Amino acid sequence: HGIGLLSREQRENLLEWLSGSIDLPPPPVGVAEAHPTYGQPSEHLLSVEEYLELEEKAALRHEYINGVRYAMLGASLVHNRITFQLATALSTRLEKGPCKVFLTDLRLQLELGSDRIFYYPDAMVACRPEEWGKDFIRNPKLVVEVLSPSTQHIDRREKALNYHRAAIDEYVVISQTQRQAIVHRYADRWDMQIVSGSDAVVELRSLGISIPMEEIYGDALA
Repeated sequence: HGIGLLSREQRENLLEWLSGSIDLPPPPVGVAEAHPTYGQPSEHLLSVEEYLELEEKAALRHEYINGVRYAMLGASLVHNRITFQLATALSTRLEKGPCKVFLTDLRLQLELGSDRIFYYPDAMVACRPEEWGKDFIRNPKLVVEVLSPSTQHIDRREKALNYHRAAIDEYVVISQTQRQAIVHRYADRWDMQIVSGSDAVVELRSLGISIPMEEIYGDALA
């Protein structure tokens, strides 16, 4: 009865949370300190110009959300393998077209009303060179994040919301614990398509291509 009273968006959020919680271990006995979702934020608000200047000299990458700079944590071996294999599959299929694949070290710039945001997605595909800066991309057609324990809630909620606001054609979140991808499409009003299993195929309609799940994962989960 309680679920029936929820809005469509709330039910979708609940479904997404449940789909990502299947493989989680049981909670420990007692009280534990919450895991951080990012590294420690900067101590004072920064302008975009200050952020970009600091980022040029920084040893670690930082995402930026309305004046706050967050250190990005390192990726696992599985995360790295999945990202590499996905990028290879995308590049092979898009080799002769105008769309190009960009990886983790390139920023995505979002300007959403008064919000100023810079993210470092695991992978992006963009098709309009006039919107590519020296060290950032605007308006990609596809954004992909490989879920990590420390950032999965941000990837599933905050980033999904902001990518929807930015009218990005497709946003895909990929599990690194099971062969599963969740596809959000702007044309489908951001409804989720959950694709799972070794024989599944991830359809990327914004690019007119499909990628078998095994090509994304390979032996990463072996």
